[in-house]
Amino acid sequence: MVASVTCGLVLITLRFRQWSIFRHPSFHLILLWTLIYTLAYGIILNAPAYSWYYTPLAPGIALLATLPIEGLYRFLVRNQRVRDRLFLPAVYMSLVLVSLGIPSLAPVSQVWEKYDTYRRAAEWLNDNAPPGSSVGAGDIGVLRYYYENGPVIDAAGMVNPDVIEHLRAGDYGWYIQHYQPDYLKFGHPPRRGGEDMAYDEWFRRQYYVETIIISPTMRVAIYQRIEA
Repeated sequence: MVASVTCGLVLITLRFRQWSIFRHPSFHLILLWTLIYTLAYGIILNAPAYSWYYTPLAPGIALLATLPIEGLYRFLVRNQRVRDRLFLPAVYMSLVLVSLGIPSLAPVSQVWEKYDTYRRAAEWLNDNAPPGSSVGAGDIGVLRYYYENGPVIDAAGMVNPDVIEHLRAGDYGWYIQHYQPDYLKFGHPPRRGGEDMAYDEWFRRQYYVETIIISPTMRVAIYQRIEA
């Protein structure tokens, strides 16, 4: 997908004056929306990189990703003989179906596996965490739904808004030091950015890996506070 979008940007640069689609108002509006949304959420608001925040970018990304297909089609039309052009619709439709199918099917399987892994993590905590135990996590939706033994602390600040100002300052470990959760749910290995504190000395003095929930393409580690 990244390669397709990059090729699309290159085609805009090289063929801006030759292709009429680049002069269409709808094309300009979609790209303008993509640019404004990226600047607003990625730079000005600096929102956490949750997957659903990328959904409004889908029209612009899809448009850029299909431009290489359009370029290939035009290339084949210019270079194929008339008797061979019957194959072009088949080639074109195959490319379109592939470009639509891969982005549609892959996220579905990833979302289901993530849901199942987080559910299993919550069930392990229900079986092993003492009543009243708090759990800190960066994405709490599935965990909060299934976890029954105590409060869940939101590292992204949507449920615990006092965390947000520290996230903006780049202090991703503040919620741990402030709330001192009895357990933490991290990726395994810890995800870059929001979970880098797992490598710090102060973190290792307070938490250790209690168990790891393993799925085919992802792993979740449950950390327990040593004092707990």
